Amino acid sequence: MQFIEAVSRIGLLAGGSIGLYLAWMRVVATNRQAEAQIRQADAATKQAEIGRRKLATDVFQQAVEQLGNEKIEIRLFAIYSLRHIIDTYPEDKTAVLALLAQYVRQQPQKWGESDPPVDVQEIFKILESNLKEVT
Repeated sequence: MQFIEAVSRIGLLAGGSIGLYLAWMRVVATNRQAEAQIRQADAATKQAEIGRRKLATDVFQQAVEQLGNEKIEIRLFAIYSLRHIIDTYPEDKTAVLALLAQYVRQQPQKWGESDPPVDVQEIFKILESNLKEVT
C-alpha cells in the first residue's frame, strides 16, 4: 500500500513537473510572439510616420507651385493647403509661415489705400492668427 502511494505521489510529482515545464514553455513562446508583434507594430508606426511626412512634403510642394499660378482660385487653394499643413503638421509651421511671408513680400504693393488682393488678405489672417499664438 505504501509502495503504491509512493509511486502515485512520484507520478503526480512527475506529471506536475511536466505540466509546469509545458506551461513555462508556453509562456516563453507567448512572450516571444508578443515581442515580435511589438516589433511589427513599431515598424508599422515608423512606416505610417514616413507616409505622413511624405504626404506633408507633397502637399507643401504642390502648394508652393500653385502659389505662382495666375488664377486666384488656385492660389487660394494653395494658401488653404498651407494653413492645413500648419494645423496638421506643427513641426512645419515655421517653414510655412516663412513661405507665406515671403510670398507677401514678393507681391507688388500696388493696392495703396484699397484692400490688398484676396490671397494676400488670407495670408495676413494666417500670419496674424499664428502671431497671436506666439505672444
